[in-house]
Amino acid sequence: VGAGADIIKRPSETTLQRLSLNLQSAVSTLLAGGINGDASAEATTVATAVPFHLIEAWSVLIYDSMSNPSRSFHSLDHLWDITSESSKAEPIDAIQTIAAYFHDVVYYQIDGGLSPAQSAKLNGIIAIDPNDATLSLSPEIAYNAVMDPYPAMVCDVFGFDTLSTETKLDPFKGMNEFLSAIIAVRCLQSTL
Repeated sequence: VGAGADIIKRPSETTLQRLSLNLQSAVSTLLAGGINGDASAEATTVATAVPFHLIEAWSVLIYDSMSNPSRSFHSLDHLWDITSESSKAEPIDAIQTIAAYFHDVVYYQIDGGLSPAQSAKLNGIIAIDPNDATLSLSPEIAYNAVMDPYPAMVCDVFGFDTLSTETKLDPFKGMNEFLSAIIAVRCLQSTL
């Protein structure tokens, strides 16, 4: 049974509890060395390796982001749709679960900017132009790459030059996905 097997609606839990429990299950599976849930017996004992306050903080960030009233599609319902066992031929694994949970955390133009929690995770990564609210890579990202290499790796995956001082982020060229990936890395980098 895959890690996605735990992605079910338990009768008495809230949406935030569901999100937290499923995220904890996926992270625990990865920490136990499993991807497809093959380490689920070990995952229970490893779950204590990730303090629940971290799982809860990540879950609240995801929940708050995807519950924004401006969201009509990239919402929690969308998250449940893409992680639901009934919509897949095969169960989704732990990596797919975590990727799904973080993939739409940022929707800058729809949400009318960044939340305080998103801004905190993106500190040192982006600069916001005060005149028109456009985003660009912060010059700090190249400087901080030695101490915090993961955001630079995400930049590389998305084809952004961390040494350029003029890298504007385009909402029609992966900006939201990039920012969501940075938030995921910032949340998970000390754990995975």
